[in-house]
Amino acid sequence: MKRFVKAGIISALMAAIAAAAMTSCAWMPDPEDPETQVEIPTYALSVGELLASGRAGDTLWVWGYVVGAILKEKTVIFGCDSLVPANNLALAGSPSAGAVDSCMAVQLTKSAHKAALSLADTLNRPLLHRKLYVRGKVSTYKKFISVTNLCDYLIE
Repeated sequence: MKRFVKAGIISALMAAIAAAAMTSCAWMPDPEDPETQVEIPTYALSVGELLASGRAGDTLWVWGYVVGAILKEKTVIFGCDSLVPANNLALAGSPSAGAVDSCMAVQLTKSAHKAALSLADTLNRPLLHRKLYVRGKVSTYKKFISVTNLCDYLIE
């Protein structure tokens, strides 16, 4: 009986792993495991290139510096304070950016992404002004060009 239960559990786990592997954007690298590290993509667009490109609908790598979060339509909170929402980040082309028009949004919908990247979590505050690569679908979020459906991310 024990052997049957173990085999059933293993089969279920293997099926779940196979399903996750076939689903795009289902895998995230583990920063503690060198075997799962992803190379920094040399073909990533900068925030400025993305804002100028109009590439809505494409799934792309984009890089920028974490400068804060999007509070509401066309409103960025630069830095970290008590109003920072947990569900997004603002990226810009330079770590010292202060203009709303130079920012794009990264929507954080998965709890794992929020836990790792949201500036609302005080443990993530060291991400401020760090270079971040994100891969996801380019669309609009709170009237900002944004990366939604976040697949992968790399912190440089």
